[in-house]
Amino acid sequence: MTYNRRTMLGLMGGTTLTAMLPTMACAQERGLDLSQQRYDRDRGWRDSVSVATMTLMVPGRGESVRQMSISALETDGDGDMSLTEFDLPRDLDGTKFLSHSFAVQPDDQWLYLPSSGQVRRISSRNKSGAFLGSEFTYEDLTSFKVGKYTYEYAREEAFADQPCHVIRQVPVYDHTGYSAVNVWLDTEHLRPLKAEFTNRAGVHFKTLTFTDYTLYQGQFWRAHTAAMANLTNGRETTMRFDQIAFGVGLDPSQFSPTRLG
Repeated sequence: MTYNRRTMLGLMGGTTLTAMLPTMACAQERGLDLSQQRYDRDRGWRDSVSVATMTLMVPGRGESVRQMSISALETDGDGDMSLTEFDLPRDLDGTKFLSHSFAVQPDDQWLYLPSSGQVRRISSRNKSGAFLGSEFTYEDLTSFKVGKYTYEYAREEAFADQPCHVIRQVPVYDHTGYSAVNVWLDTEHLRPLKAEFTNRAGVHFKTLTFTDYTLYQGQFWRAHTAAMANLTNGRETTMRFDQIAFGVGLDPSQFSPTRLG
């Protein structure tokens, strides 16, 4: 819907549009600044390897558990990389998921399934789809990059007894399944504690919570538990990281799609 200036003045009860613009600009600037600080504080870790357990909880069907290892490599430029390799259950043993995350250009992702013996590239149009039946999507499994969103500071609000900044992020990349993501960052360390995902229809339908944070190398905070709850179907997927090691000497060649098969 398009409003002319007179209509806008009527809706705002006489408040001028020019008076509103500085407030909006300040909220956007503050949201961007805090998000940039969040990103900058978590740079310099170089590489890491972790052992993780993914638990899928489906109402009426119980739980299914998957075990995997995750390798991650930070680059000096734009393209951070991660490689997830499944060990259990037996039908997923040998499955590999490779992701190259970028700030502006579309992320590159590949999936190798031993049953087919083929490496499949995940197209941009499919990145809002569920990752191997979990409540995480392919677009959830990329590293945070400031350039992927626009930002607006919403408010300060406590979560889990910690004061937080609430920042509204709107994706600017194509083929996203989200119209917006509201993120709770604790005011002291700017760690994400909660994220609420709004679908393309404008409905809040998923909530991601991060708990069990541990500080590594005196600088890098990592949540050992990440739980994604789907509010529409009652399902939940929890990722538990049992071991995280930094500075293991990973090589970029280990993150080539040609080495997946």
